[in-house]
Amino acid sequence: MTANFSLAVFFALAFVARPLAAAKAWPECEAPPFSGNDQVKALNSTFITAYHKLMLENESREGRIAYCLSLSSMDKSGLSFGVSQFDLRTNPAAWPALRIILTAVEKSEPYGSALKLTPLENKAVELKLAFPDAPNGNTLIDPSKRSVELDSAIRKINDSLKTPTGMNLINDLTIRHLKSIGTIDENLRNQLSTKSKVFAGKLLNTSIASRLYIQDYSNLFDGINDTMLPLLLNGQAQYPKSNTRISITSDRANFSDMIRLALGTDQGKKCQVDGRSEVLRRIKNVVVIARESGETIPQTAIDRKYFSGELRKIIDSPCVSKHRGSPDDHAALLTTSD
Repeated sequence: MTANFSLAVFFALAFVARPLAAAKAWPECEAPPFSGNDQVKALNSTFITAYHKLMLENESREGRIAYCLSLSSMDKSGLSFGVSQFDLRTNPAAWPALRIILTAVEKSEPYGSALKLTPLENKAVELKLAFPDAPNGNTLIDPSKRSVELDSAIRKINDSLKTPTGMNLINDLTIRHLKSIGTIDENLRNQLSTKSKVFAGKLLNTSIASRLYIQDYSNLFDGINDTMLPLLLNGQAQYPKSNTRISITSDRANFSDMIRLALGTDQGKKCQVDGRSEVLRRIKNVVVIARESGETIPQTAIDRKYFSGELRKIIDSPCVSKHRGSPDDHAALLTTSD
């Protein structure tokens, strides 16, 4: 890899991912699966390995669209790329970072010059993809919303991302993102160990599921909702909706407290496909991956009561069941309540 890229851009990207509900690669993009798993293993961290697996599941369909622009059905999202799905519509650092990758491919690959965007293609991309008022991913599925130049540009971008240079740069971005998450996780555990009134530091230090979920919660929610979980873990009651009060259910924080907060938000309550069922899908993935890491879930009596009672009722409700893709999805969700 011969690219000379800005580390500042990649570090800026590392903190801004986006949820991927009902995502798929752009038509005609068939990319290889994520190829950087050995680099992830070399970090030698059980938590980082588990978090990476969670991102592959939650954000990039097991890594199958890491090297493609992808579409999301969520209204706030645009086209995205990478394992953690860096959004060209909502993340101001995503487009400059993508341009760095495209320039590196143009200079490094034998046929890179053929993948260079023309001025008209470049203008179409900037107009339709790279600004906050650009159409969301769901809108771009409609062929009438796309120009010939935009289609051509997206195909060139996808072809660039799939080159060895493009894949290496995305792998490098992934590793930098994972390292930054490791630092955030360590700082948060240290902070809560000394300041939390409900012993949240102990929860995070003994539960990979809780550590995974607090990071994925930040990926899924933004704005005021993003600040609620750390405040809850400090012992402060939160109001994700005006008539919904979420507080720690005992003198100590439990994993189920984190779930109750997520399900109490606007997204956690709504019945659309990217609403409550999406929140539960991500919770299920956290639980499954934490169990694979050796954790027993639910751990505490409070968690067991919540999983077998309130959570089971939510999973079986029509709001969730009508959005399940298959009976297998139903069964996978119910395993979180065993």
